[in-house]
Amino acid sequence: MSPDSKELVWLITGTSSGLGRCLTLAALKRGDKVIATSRGRSFSKLEDLKAQGANILELDVTAPPETVEEVAKKAIQIYGRIDVLVHNAARDFLVIHRAVIVFTESSARLRRNWPIGREIEDYDQFNTHIFGPLNINRAFLPYMRERRKGTVVWVGSLGGWRGIPTMGLYCATKHAAFHHHCTKRYLRLACAAYAGSFRSNIAEGAHYDSPDARIDDYKKMAAAADASREGTLVSIFVVESPYLIITSYEVGDPEKYAEVIVDVVRGEGCALGKPFPSSLPLGSDAHGVIEGVCKNMIEQLGKWKDVSYSTDFLKDA
Repeated sequence: MSPDSKELVWLITGTSSGLGRCLTLAALKRGDKVIATSRGRSFSKLEDLKAQGANILELDVTAPPETVEEVAKKAIQIYGRIDVLVHNAARDFLVIHRAVIVFTESSARLRRNWPIGREIEDYDQFNTHIFGPLNINRAFLPYMRERRKGTVVWVGSLGGWRGIPTMGLYCATKHAAFHHHCTKRYLRLACAAYAGSFRSNIAEGAHYDSPDARIDDYKKMAAAADASREGTLVSIFVVESPYLIITSYEVGDPEKYAEVIVDVVRGEGCALGKPFPSSLPLGSDAHGVIEGVCKNMIEQLGKWKDVSYSTDFLKDA
């Protein structure tokens, strides 16, 4: 898809820090226009992005659909279009442990018809990564369909490929995002970036709260998560192998990540001459894990092929 103009208009969610902030700056550096968004409590952090050329809007991805639609109207009025919509906002994921991962920060207006307790916290995780972004799609895609062009980028995670016991809900939502597609041929979807461990501030203690209720069996893992508040090692066990998150020592460079995303969307640099990807692992750790998962699946398919086929109706002789 070649844009009418090389100058693209981006709207990016969750730009107050981390990958969203880096992506905003990378797009601005290419000469594109960016509408940077964040929820209310982080909105003041966007002032420096505004000073560097971005327009800023308050957008809570978990807001009711009618609120999101109003934000979409405001966004369209700024430049008359949105060429690239990036779902980057993410819920804090290093909170451990009740019966599942617990997230203590919730939107009261969405609790009205939901049970009190873990179910609300579970819902809030899906609301941030799936239901909210779907509402954002419904608000913005009509404008893209009207112009018969647009690109939607879902910032994915390595967790969408390999489940992590201490981050089960987070992984589930990232896996679900991978399977959401824009079906119209004039819209492009990149569930793009299956990010490995990047050196952003997502693992810092300020990004999560420790729940009061714990399950005794998980005390070691919960203590490790709490230790991350001090910038120390977090050891999260995946099956028999440790999955390590070391604040400030992750292998991925978020600025390089952002440059690749801009290249892919614009068809430049490392993406020049390559087909637009429906999914793209970024980070050596992401590539290694995803390659391993695919090899393991192919091996299992071979071993169980006869059993898989055995459940079909018998073919007529």
